[in-house]
Amino acid sequence: MFCDSDYQLPASLSKLYERFVILCVRFNLPESQRVQFKSLQNIPCELAPVFRKLCELALKTLLDKKLVFYEEELKDLTIANTDQFDGFGMLYIEHVTDEFGDRVKSYSFIHRAVQELMAAKSLLDSNSVEDTINKHFHARSYLINVFPFIFGLMRKDILKSVILQLRQVFINTKKNPTVLNAILQCLFEAQDTSLCNEFGQVFKEQNYKVCFLPNSFLEYHYVFYFLFACNCSNLSVSFRVSQNFRDNHIEIMKKYFNGPLTEMVSLCCGIHLSLKGVETFSRVFSCQHNLVKLTLSCIYYFHEPGCIKILCDSICKHHLQLTTLTLPSAKLSEEDLESLGRVIETLESLESLNLCLISFQKGTSLKSSLTFCNALCNAKCLKKYAFGGCRFSKDDLDLFSNIVSKSSSLKNLNARDVSDVNVITSILQGLYSNQSITSLKTWPGPFGTSHKLGQDLGKCLAVNQTLTIIDFTSFPHQNPIEYVQWSSEHVCCICTGLQSNNSLVTLDISGCYIDKTASDAVCVMLSVNTSLKHLFLNPVHLEKLEAIAIFNSCVSNTTLELLTLFWLPGRKSSISPWSLVHQSDMDMQSKTIPFWGPQKEFLFTKDKEIGVLLDCVQRCRQEKKQPSLSILWTYNEIMKRKYEILNWKGLLYT
Repeated sequence: MFCDSDYQLPASLSKLYERFVILCVRFNLPESQRVQFKSLQNIPCELAPVFRKLCELALKTLLDKKLVFYEEELKDLTIANTDQFDGFGMLYIEHVTDEFGDRVKSYSFIHRAVQELMAAKSLLDSNSVEDTINKHFHARSYLINVFPFIFGLMRKDILKSVILQLRQVFINTKKNPTVLNAILQCLFEAQDTSLCNEFGQVFKEQNYKVCFLPNSFLEYHYVFYFLFACNCSNLSVSFRVSQNFRDNHIEIMKKYFNGPLTEMVSLCCGIHLSLKGVETFSRVFSCQHNLVKLTLSCIYYFHEPGCIKILCDSICKHHLQLTTLTLPSAKLSEEDLESLGRVIETLESLESLNLCLISFQKGTSLKSSLTFCNALCNAKCLKKYAFGGCRFSKDDLDLFSNIVSKSSSLKNLNARDVSDVNVITSILQGLYSNQSITSLKTWPGPFGTSHKLGQDLGKCLAVNQTLTIIDFTSFPHQNPIEYVQWSSEHVCCICTGLQSNNSLVTLDISGCYIDKTASDAVCVMLSVNTSLKHLFLNPVHLEKLEAIAIFNSCVSNTTLELLTLFWLPGRKSSISPWSLVHQSDMDMQSKTIPFWGPQKEFLFTKDKEIGVLLDCVQRCRQEKKQPSLSILWTYNEIMKRKYEILNWKGLLYT
């Protein structure tokens, strides 16, 4: 029914709906005229006024954010007054009661896409495309779905002049993913690959990582069509999806990715696939010989055992030169571990490995794959390793501690998603003798275990002279105020270890309570430590006198450049208690998590005594030619500065 005279199906939605409208209009023509009518550009004269009026009403109702119009808006058309009129079969008619109690006819198009196609025809006939884009093409425009039909109906010679304008719109909207989706749909509807090349220059010129947000099955077509047609160099592709990616989307990838993309260096997808889907996906990306970064993550589902083996075997088979590999959430079998070990062994280019959403299948352990363990120990280029979710047996704990201690290439170790305190302890034991790891990011552990972990970390800091960054952040899936705060005893242990440490530069213990005992320990540490430059603290339970003592200790410290005192974000705000909470409300036992209701933001600058003291600190440091001390207290400022510090050192691992 929808084939053209050559029995070809429409290649795009605009051609499909254009064909549908043509068929509807044809039905109202004499048999002799039907053969000649093949395009909306040559509507027969006797039907042209009615068709033009319907196009105008389609546009008007969309601009008014309506889907319905009434018979009075068709009163200037004689044919509309007949009972047989149904807009060439494109209108749904209903008799309704108006506001005056009269029975009137209401009309609506039988499908939203038909209305949008007719509106596109009206815009093309009445306005220039450039003016239309300037007026209506933005992230929240009610007409944004009309533009793909405009591109589908427009002449090819006009389209090229419009692409430069679309590029500027995309840049002006700060590369909004919704706008990008609409532009990709426009490019697909135009069915001209040269336009994809023209628009793709925006990513090359702006040095921009392409981040796609496809939400529907059709939007995957648009994305992959663009990627296949776009000849961009050094293209980093990221799909910000998780639950929508399924096996049938892989079939679309296979349709377009039947050869290598030019210089696609990064592919990031949130996937959940069957074993068959993973196998198909492996064939898809295996032909991308320029691929150096592969990120496959899905936090909502665990893949079946065996999927990691399929991915890893394909990577080895096709000799991909990956530098970064992030594997999807999965339960590892022994075969998976063996294949993963072979990837680490054979990929001499691999610098970053992320297994943050991995767990072991029942009966699987580190001991079951010496290939994996030996590969981690002997890796020559692996610098960043992140893992999480695993619960090791006692034998595995000793083995993992041995891996950490023997590794000679690892620089960054990320165990933030590890909820097993014993695993964190084994890491610290391995760090006693490790001479390569410079950055550690991990979870502080449950509140009740903080003292033991604090002791282990204190001993590690006293012995290890390699670590430069320690980042203890709250477990990411829990509210930081309610669930995972460490006690002040932990702070005391850390500060004791730092008294003899001369390598640590950045310390984030903002997940720990600071009371008088802890603040005293911080003061002693600052007076003797000779390496620390950035200290992140949380002033919960910190009274004014303790705060003054910490600031005073900065006078004698010769290295500290940044001190942060802030509350953790969450549903409940922890705040500086000396100004907003009465002392009697701060009764806290060593293993009790307190509750503070939401309060307004507290700024240290509001306290005159604190302000005078800080001025004094800065003057003393200036006289001694020591670095000035920056003090931050708002969460956004601190997170931005923390990102700058870690990223500048090349140690940020997310």
